[in-house]
Amino acid sequence: MKIAIDFWFYPAKSPDGFLRDYSNKTTVHAFLNLDTVVPVTQNPKAGMDGFKPPSGAHLGVWRSSSMYLGKESSGSYYITMLDFPEPGRWKGINNPVGFFFDSTSDSRPFLTIYGFELEHLDWLRDPLLGMLENRAPAKIDTWVDWHPDLS
Repeated sequence: MKIAIDFWFYPAKSPDGFLRDYSNKTTVHAFLNLDTVVPVTQNPKAGMDGFKPPSGAHLGVWRSSSMYLGKESSGSYYITMLDFPEPGRWKGINNPVGFFFDSTSDSRPFLTIYGFELEHLDWLRDPLLGMLENRAPAKIDTWVDWHPDLS
């Protein structure tokens, strides 16, 4: 299964990431390939003590050739349900949630995808939301749009 991830950002001018080059808006259209599709893992403590996969989680494998998605070209992911404090308040922030990890991820994923119902992606036409908190090689913290690549 192939997932398209779209976003834009302003590259950092300094190593700490605080100075931005606002004259150089970078638009990214990247792809995640899911080698395995996994069922939802029940994790009632997700978010309370971080987002690390619990023992016995159904882990899938993702791959990407984009330098903007993870430090390496592959890693693991799992899908769970979150107990949102204000369900329905934020449009596009809904269950299930996919958490994507690379070697920079301890208990915090570098990519979080909302509305990640893999068995229903064939009918999805409008992009859904995600959050990219890439730490390396390119430090990026931004919202993303995602949708299945049906081509």
